[in-house]
Amino acid sequence: MKKNELININKERIGVSEVNAVDARELHIFLESKREFSTWIKNRISEYGFIENLDFLTILSKNPNKGRPQVNYTLSVDMAKEISMVERNEKGRQARKYFIECERRVKTNTPKILSKTEALLQTVEILAEQEMKIKTLEENTEKVNEAIEKIKHKFETNGCEPGFIPQSEAHIIYGKAVSFGTFKIIIKRFKHPVKKYIFKSKEGYSIPATSVKEEGLEEIISKFVSESYRATPQYHEHPALKGKRFRVFEAVQ
Repeated sequence: MKKNELININKERIGVSEVNAVDARELHIFLESKREFSTWIKNRISEYGFIENLDFLTILSKNPNKGRPQVNYTLSVDMAKEISMVERNEKGRQARKYFIECERRVKTNTPKILSKTEALLQTVEILAEQEMKIKTLEENTEKVNEAIEKIKHKFETNGCEPGFIPQSEAHIIYGKAVSFGTFKIIIKRFKHPVKKYIFKSKEGYSIPATSVKEEGLEEIISKFVSESYRATPQYHEHPALKGKRFRVFEAVQ
């Protein structure tokens, strides 16, 4: 470390850009955070939305204490500055001022007129970086939308997993041709997927319940009914039920 340097700053390539960067472990030590390093850095990345290969790099290195490889993080100065600010202590304020001063010195001491080639390369790098950010945002948006759909489905079905609906609701929608008891027998007969879930009553009670995969329900009910035959004027039988009779409601056959 050079004289008057609080924290080492080095040139590093993060994504498509070469930027001033710092070692996350060194910053963690300087900030005197009481949290364990891995928990601290992961929390900061998640909480403030930093993006890998744009704001930081992860590097696997040999663990000095043996065991699994050690994960190290290289942070852009912008990210390090923001992390320092949110520490909300004297060390954090000191680090933030230090990074701001370093950036000011760089801008003051290294004025540069870009050649056409350098300007073109810089433009390409900026466009590539923007494209990467857009792609990352699109991927994140897709994940958020998927999460919203799952939450929406659970809310609408009172706790069921995506693709599943409450067994009683499934009977009303797809199994009206038979009684609820026969409907459950059909589900079991065709080994149709079911899942247990916790139903939340209006009173706030948690009640164990059963959900049924919605896809394919209509087909297995129709198949079961078509395979059955009339044993009496009111009741049907099915070869798989060993003489057990059940009603098929004519209006919905």
